[in-house]
Amino acid sequence: MKLIVYVSSGYFDRKDPDFRDEWARPQSLREIYFHYAACSPASPSWRAYLLQHLVRILDEYGVDGLYNDLGYRKLAGNPLPPTTDEVPAFDEGRATGSDRD
Repeated sequence: MKLIVYVSSGYFDRKDPDFRDEWARPQSLREIYFHYAACSPASPSWRAYLLQHLVRILDEYGVDGLYNDLGYRKLAGNPLPPTTDEVPAFDEGRATGSDRD
């Protein structure tokens, strides 16, 4: 049996004491008690925070993998302003294969 842990790297609760505004665009997702920020994959500080915690989960709990339900929203064509530390690493304007909307 393998143990795969569910994560969502695209959202983080705004009420969490570790949350930083520069990780997120203004849009939010409200689910009962939670107030999730839509974190940008183009934010280096969000990736640095998230990845260290994912590695710790893999190491400490010995899980076999992660299922990442990204909750990812394409940056291209998004009318909202970028995060304060956003670094667009590649052009997301062209959709290919299953990425087409």
